[in-house]
Amino acid sequence: MIAGLALACTEAFTSSSSELAAGLQKETRDIERRLRQSFRIGMGSVILSLEKAMQQFGQPNWDGYNALPVSEETHWAAERFLRQLPLNVPLPTVGAEPDGDLTLEWYRGPYRTLSVSINAHGAIHFSALLGQTESCGTIEFSDDVSPDILQLIRRVYAA
Repeated sequence: MIAGLALACTEAFTSSSSELAAGLQKETRDIERRLRQSFRIGMGSVILSLEKAMQQFGQPNWDGYNALPVSEETHWAAERFLRQLPLNVPLPTVGAEPDGDLTLEWYRGPYRTLSVSINAHGAIHFSALLGQTESCGTIEFSDDVSPDILQLIRRVYAA
């Protein structure tokens, strides 16, 4: 009888623990869904900025000084880069370079800025000013955003 009572209590505890765990899982999924949705809204505005950049900078001599046009390949490379950013990374502003590269910029102030230029071949040129520290280089973009670039973005917004 005592064993039966213990078994009944264990089953009731397991059942309510399972219900609690299921509720927490559902709540976690809902929060993640809302977070992804808000990120997509923000990402949508950056993607729209890419589209506007293509209209504004897609023609030769767009700056009046013989600038090269931004190509469709460059546009798609930049969009692919943006879509690979983790959810917790602030989104950049979009610009263009006279050599036809698209520029993504994370700016918090004159001494807290990162500029990432992406070309049609997937090369990423970056330059950061973080306080008194400068960092620059070139990396190839594959399927993931470089951890070095992610670290620089985080450092732009660090306290």
